[in-house]
Amino acid sequence: MSALASGLPCATDVWPLRADQLNKGLLRAVFAVLLMAMLAACGTTGTGSGTRTPAPQTSPPPTFNLAGYSAPYKRGHADGCAQRRDDRLFRDDADYMMGWNDGRSACAKKQR
Repeated sequence: MSALASGLPCATDVWPLRADQLNKGLLRAVFAVLLMAMLAACGTTGTGSGTRTPAPQTSPPPTFNLAGYSAPYKRGHADGCAQRRDDRLFRDDADYMMGWNDGRSACAKKQR
């Protein structure tokens, strides 16, 4: 008994796409899903086996007990240890200058 004779709708009436159109649509959908998955994988971050090289490990600056010293001395000590200098403060502030000289000397000794 055919679908037309029974009064039931034909499969082509319910789904108006032909088989070749259905296959093209299905292939496009699968391709789109795979493409999105590949693009999403490229955007992930983590500690995987990527090609990034780790940052060089630098030792933290040595710690010193500077309790009781003035703020300019402490700043000068830190700057001296880091080998940078605020020329204006070095010229105008004796505490900064003394701290910078002490910091440079102390950190040079610790790095040897």
